[in-house]
Amino acid sequence: MRNAWEASHSLRACREEWDLFAGTAPPAAIELPDAASTIEEVLEQAGRAGLPGRRSAALDFGCGTGLVTQALSRSFPLCFGVDLSPRMVTRARERNPDPERCRFAPVRGTRLTLFGDGAFDLIHGNRLLWHLPPDLAMGYVADLLRTLAPRGLLVLDLPSHRPPPEGPEPVPLPEPAFRARIALREPPRPAPPGTEVPLRVLVRNTSPLVWPGTPGPDLPGTISLGNHWLIPAGGIAVQDDGRVALPRDLSPGEEIELTLPVRAPEQPGDWLLELDLVQEAVTWFAARGSDAARVPFHVQGPSSGALPPLPPPPGVHGIHRAEVLDFIHRAGFRVLDVHERAEAPWIACRYLVAPPEEGSLAALPPSRGGPEETGSTDATIADLIKTWTPHGKYYADAEATMEAQWRGLIHPLIQDSDFTTVLELAPGHGRNSAKLVQLSGELHLVDAAATCIRACQKRFRDYSGPCRLHYHVNDGSSLAQLPDGSITFIYSWDAAVHFDRAIMKAYIGEFARVLAPGGTAFIHHSHYGAEAPDSYWRHNPSWRGNVSRELFARYCAEAGLVIERQQLLPWNDLPDLDCLTLFGRPLWP
Repeated sequence: MRNAWEASHSLRACREEWDLFAGTAPPAAIELPDAASTIEEVLEQAGRAGLPGRRSAALDFGCGTGLVTQALSRSFPLCFGVDLSPRMVTRARERNPDPERCRFAPVRGTRLTLFGDGAFDLIHGNRLLWHLPPDLAMGYVADLLRTLAPRGLLVLDLPSHRPPPEGPEPVPLPEPAFRARIALREPPRPAPPGTEVPLRVLVRNTSPLVWPGTPGPDLPGTISLGNHWLIPAGGIAVQDDGRVALPRDLSPGEEIELTLPVRAPEQPGDWLLELDLVQEAVTWFAARGSDAARVPFHVQGPSSGALPPLPPPPGVHGIHRAEVLDFIHRAGFRVLDVHERAEAPWIACRYLVAPPEEGSLAALPPSRGGPEETGSTDATIADLIKTWTPHGKYYADAEATMEAQWRGLIHPLIQDSDFTTVLELAPGHGRNSAKLVQLSGELHLVDAAATCIRACQKRFRDYSGPCRLHYHVNDGSSLAQLPDGSITFIYSWDAAVHFDRAIMKAYIGEFARVLAPGGTAFIHHSHYGAEAPDSYWRHNPSWRGNVSRELFARYCAEAGLVIERQQLLPWNDLPDLDCLTLFGRPLWP
């Protein structure tokens, strides 16, 4: 399972690939010509089962240029189309004939925080899911189930598997076997277009299992070294090129040199050569989490412009029918129908999914109970202010680690947020604020300690950039200075970790009030409450509050906020002491 940082990078890579395709491909290369008739066919089939129970709102997940969304709007008075690619969303908006019935928005994170539970009577999940890594795709499927209304209908389209090859069916390697290290013996030299270039490649088995060698290439199950050609931005231009089979067994830790013949692209210019292993008729190693090798490659001759003029669609990731059915059934939903069809080189499945008979499941399991938020909140806030006011040395020392934390962890997780109007809660002396001011149109700094707000004012007194800065001293548990729905992004790092349950619950209620519809938040908070729910922050390791990951999620659900992702985080050599939570206010309803 990917952690939050890995998932964010994977999502960003997918978005960039789709944006590249959306920026150059004509509508005919994106749209499905029979999309409208498919919707009519599905609605007619589901109608015989009395679904959906009403026709108020529909969601088109992976809307592309909006053709299916428009088709849905003929049967539903309100339709939302969402896509991973902002360029796709822009194209859909440009050709939208009815903005009142059809609304389009980009998907910013790894979860659909844009929409609340049970929001849609019909959900259409189509081609975008084909091109996402399986863990990201199934994360979105979980959210599609969450946003499905009682007596609603989910239409899900996914590639399942490739037809079995003629001859013996390959046996997939065990999952731990898909680990390799690949490197070129020497950098490739520039080559003329279309010429064959032999590359000496070192391949090391970094898995704990023996790789079986095979006598020849292209046989099902064979482990081979192959390559893709990528344009500089990272999109795949040529999926399959050279191949060389592993000639003998390779033990764990053993390395072998293979000579891979590749053919230089026909287009002169700068390319990326990606090297990876593949188990023929099963999967590429990179699709199982192994690291492919990428090296620059120059094709000689005068360049005629961008490479290439029309990138192909992003690659397809299959999720076997059995896995999808198991996932849906484990979530407690019903599969009404599965329609298989051949769509070379895949067998694709269209699933019709409905909630349980009694209605949709709750987004979160019932609380296990535990101590209520007791004690004097005012006394705790006063203690926090008293404790942190004289700690100038702490703030100075923390500056030293800020750059590494920002570059290595924080910024990759928040970079796709809407920074139009930002709230930073408990900024201290402004080390995080100095990063946010470079991204934000407007930045509100809110702290209960007046000394911290004065330190921030001093820090930015000579600032003359475009970001508008506002400073607020609050009461330690509310955001009374900020109007409803005024904030697009909320941020707090290394501060809310000290808040106890009562303070955190109060702030989460305020987050729900001040966030604009579709707004998001990134909060670094304590998880120590999972171990010591009755503890007081001053008595805990690193002065952590008695909040936990599960409690934070419960408070968000009670406030109508949707969790995108939670990631446990070590601190001061203590594992899982803290938690990063990304969440948002639904765009609708």
